[in-house]
Amino acid sequence: MDALRHVRYMADYNRWVNRRLYGFAADMPHAAVTENRGAYFGSILGTLNHLAVADCLWLRRFEASGHWDQLSAAAAWLPQPSTLREPLAIDLPSLETIRFRLDDLLVQWAAELIFSDLNRMLTYRNIKGEALPAAGGPIAVACLQSSDPSSRPGHDPVETGGRRSRCH
Repeated sequence: MDALRHVRYMADYNRWVNRRLYGFAADMPHAAVTENRGAYFGSILGTLNHLAVADCLWLRRFEASGHWDQLSAAAAWLPQPSTLREPLAIDLPSLETIRFRLDDLLVQWAAELIFSDLNRMLTYRNIKGEALPAAGGPIAVACLQSSDPSSRPGHDPVETGGRRSRCH
């Protein structure tokens, strides 16, 4: 599979996994979703929030560097968190609405990509404000893969706090 098809596949797969993950979480009692489990981001809700925050940060970085119409159009509603722990919503149903919008945006963005986008160098600022260069293709693939808990054997987002260190 070529790199462009892989990015598009991962965006679709990411959306499918998130729908399932939020479905499982929705079946749990509210207290179980918000209970501090000692994970890096505390609760299941905190971990799911962190994954959404990371996607918001990356989508904003890609939007700032490019010509992607879908990302520019989303600027009005796309959250702009300033920390990795910033709550995007107060409860699971509200976060689910944001997550599903993010997933749809990721799929639309991936559909707009062209081969030259994958080789394009991006300069972005991480959460600490440090300027970093990165190639667009590997960053896109890493972010989409790392948001998928099943892409790494033994990775459980509840147990590990959903860490996505490659993408911060």
